[in-house]
Amino acid sequence: MIESYLDEVNKTLTAIEEIRQNKELSRRQISDILGISFNTFRAWFHKNPKKPTKFFLIKLRAFIEENKHSQEKWEEIWDKIREWWRTQHKYSSLQELAEELGWNADDLSSYLQNKSYPPRLVIEGLANLLQLQSPPDKLIIEAKRRLNRLKLLLLLLDEELAWFRDSPPNVREIYRQELDQFDTGYLSSLITMLFAEDKFLRWLELTNNRFNFFKNKGIQK
Repeated sequence: MIESYLDEVNKTLTAIEEIRQNKELSRRQISDILGISFNTFRAWFHKNPKKPTKFFLIKLRAFIEENKHSQEKWEEIWDKIREWWRTQHKYSSLQELAEELGWNADDLSSYLQNKSYPPRLVIEGLANLLQLQSPPDKLIIEAKRRLNRLKLLLLLLDEELAWFRDSPPNVREIYRQELDQFDTGYLSSLITMLFAEDKFLRWLELTNNRFNFFKNKGIQK
């Protein structure tokens, strides 16, 4: 009984890790999607791992099944796209479709003519062109939720910064005393760099700055 439970745990965690790697997500992102504390989640993957409780195991297995169902839906959509391409008359050439999609024509041709499965972004782009309903993606839903919060925070930030901008010099001196320029510089850079993936990845590799929670310069978290 114990061995079968441990086998089930190992099989489940292996499946979760495969999903994570296939989606190119961090463990923190997966834990956010699952609604599980990151510290709890990552402890299951240590060298001497803790085992998830039966409650968490049920939650993980439900996520695996949901992911499997979503994958099947995407495969159905891809079959519909390939069938559409064989009969459509809107595009005179594959090159024309590839240009609208923003994808390489040769790669797109190999995907449409064979059974090979293209990157998700290609299927999403074609599904949008054909107005096919895509399966919900928890990560995209979470991203949109956080973006709404970020928009509100930026509106609030603009309002507060404008107040300091229009205040006398002695008020701005309080701003300088209470906030850390490295914290604000890091956040400002992060907001900007997120607009271009190549620049963001180079910046992420080169910078060792992190938000320091208003501690004095030089004090570690």
